[in-house]
Amino acid sequence: MHTRRLILLYALAAWIAFVAIRVEILNKAAGSILPRGEVMAKNRADGGSGKWRARHMTEEWWRKTRIVNSEGEPDPRPLTAAETEQMTQEVTRANTSADLHDFLNYYGWALQYIAVCVLLLLVVSCIVEMRPRRGLLILYLIPSLVAIAGGVLAVRREYFSSLAGGI
Repeated sequence: MHTRRLILLYALAAWIAFVAIRVEILNKAAGSILPRGEVMAKNRADGGSGKWRARHMTEEWWRKTRIVNSEGEPDPRPLTAAETEQMTQEVTRANTSADLHDFLNYYGWALQYIAVCVLLLLVVSCIVEMRPRRGLLILYLIPSLVAIAGGVLAVRREYFSSLAGGI
């Protein structure tokens, strides 16, 4: 009985750890943009929607929107070195922000909070129901600590409110 529950707890803890680590890696690559609360509040105060909008960008789309002639049409001329550098930076920044947004949207927000709560409830119920020995308590403590760390990161980085600001 302990074995099945421990496997479930460790699988859930591994998922929580994966999401938390992946969010931290993507956040670092995106320029440490989480939490977004202050940015979205400023956007809302400036008349924006207050929502985090992110989309993947290509060089073609960047050129089409940034390099235009006097009539507002895309200019087919070659880019200068400064424009190429600016394009590279802006495309990379937009794509890493979009990757982080997409990952949070699919895995990081409600699922992370729910997984942490479910894991902690399972640990408590296992301890109360089975009253395991001291050695087994340590085995239950490890996924609990992972869940707590994942929950702290989810709250600290504002996974949910970063996506839901403006709802």
